[in-house]
Amino acid sequence: GLYGANVVGNAADRAANRRAESNQAATQLQSKMYEDQVARQQPFYQAGVNALPAYTKGVMPGGDLVRPFSMADYQADPGYGFRLSEGMKAMDRSAASRGGLLSGATLKNAQRYGQDLASQEYQNAYNRFGSNQATQRNALAGLTGFAPTAAQQLNASGANYAANVNELGASTARNYAGADLTGAAARQ
Repeated sequence: GLYGANVVGNAADRAANRRAESNQAATQLQSKMYEDQVARQQPFYQAGVNALPAYTKGVMPGGDLVRPFSMADYQADPGYGFRLSEGMKAMDRSAASRGGLLSGATLKNAQRYGQDLASQEYQNAYNRFGSNQATQRNALAGLTGFAPTAAQQLNASGANYAANVNELGASTARNYAGADLTGAAARQ
């Protein structure tokens, strides 16, 4: 009877030890999985964090991404200068071919062409400016959105990791307690 009790008690101890080793291996796997998740999310988190200052600076009052269109922007727009230059060359060539390059009609046509073009191109330049601002704002806003999303995923992974490791630890404690009770009962 005593020998049998020792066998049962020793078997319970061995089972508890194996279960503890298994739980330790599972804990190490959980740790590796968590570290891998952090490594995969880190670039997205950093991209968002790094984009935030540029976005914030750009959308604050006076920032480049919200400032109003100005004459300097209009004059810097390549569309107006190119169309004016090409249109004037075409009119000059046409007038020169008819022998009226310096006539009053040619000057009047050039003035009307420049005014009409300026009116059309102002709206085009304004639209391009607004579109470029919106594209830059949206790109930076998209990047800044990566940080909270990555942080939420990292928090969820961390909570999951902690819960799993806690459960594995509790399971190990229960197994040892059970082995002790089994061994004690067998020895009585």
